[in-house]
Amino acid sequence: MDRLRIKDTLDRIDKSYEPGTLAWVKRKRPKEWRKMIALETEITRLSFQGDEVKLVKVLNEYEAFVLEMVKVFRTPKEETGSLFLNLQG
Repeated sequence: MDRLRIKDTLDRIDKSYEPGTLAWVKRKRPKEWRKMIALETEITRLSFQGDEVKLVKVLNEYEAFVLEMVKVFRTPKEETGSLFLNLQG
């Protein structure tokens, strides 16, 4: 059951994954890289313990985190994400 949950999570991530994202996170976002590795370690630990409730929670967090990193990676460097112009002066 745990393998299926993990596979389903990875399949959902794969649908939106942008090649190069993980290498970029590792190179440019070391804090986020460490968080991702910590989440993967926790997923492994929980799958061996058989704690399905906690595993589902961490898998959801992992999926959201990776997809957020994909979104940041895709955002053009000059884009701030703000919908409003900076009108100063």
